[in-house]
Amino acid sequence: GESRVVVQLGAYGSPALLQAGWAKLSRKHGQLKRFTPATARFQAPIGQVFRLSLTGFQSDTEARRTCMALK
Repeated sequence: GESRVVVQLGAYGSPALLQAGWAKLSRKHGQLKRFTPATARFQAPIGQVFRLSLTGFQSDTEARRTCMALK
């Protein structure tokens, strides 16, 4: 089964900025294309924030490795 771990990639002020962020990250880190980008919108004190994260990891270890590779 898949791990339920989610790796957050960034938070953006609009859907367009989020799309641009994902395009840039997935170009720079080709391994990200194996996973599923997920978005969530939430209300923050500064206004609406659009969070970009990844799901679809086979294990917590794989998620941690991916996270470390991005840093």
